[in-house]
Amino acid sequence: PEEGLQEQAVPQEASAAAANSVSAVWCDVPGGDGELVQLAEEREEEQPFALPRDVQERLYAYQRQGVAWLARLYRKQQGGILADEMGLGKTVQVCALLNGVRRAGAKRALVLLPVTLLQQWAREAETWCP
Repeated sequence: PEEGLQEQAVPQEASAAAANSVSAVWCDVPGGDGELVQLAEEREEEQPFALPRDVQERLYAYQRQGVAWLARLYRKQQGGILADEMGLGKTVQVCALLNGVRRAGAKRALVLLPVTLLQQWAREAETWCP
């Protein structure tokens, strides 16, 4: 590991539980203005999390999984850390989540970030949650 970081084993049961927590399902949902797609089908009765089709289609599969996981945490009012490596689209995933959260009725969101990333976030927000 890099200096200052420590490796820590994750129990196999925890890894399996995390992997089985969300099943991604993609289906057409009839709709007027944006043709929404269902992002994740939960094992429990929950409202589906929907994104505009054009946003969903531009995400890579691993990003769709990340957004589905974040959406599940959001619905359960739980926190989480999206710790993908640099360059894999964490900003994009959070912007896509905010797009879906807004469609679900949220009026505001607070995003804390370093000042050095402010312009990047502004550009990504225009692209992913117009």
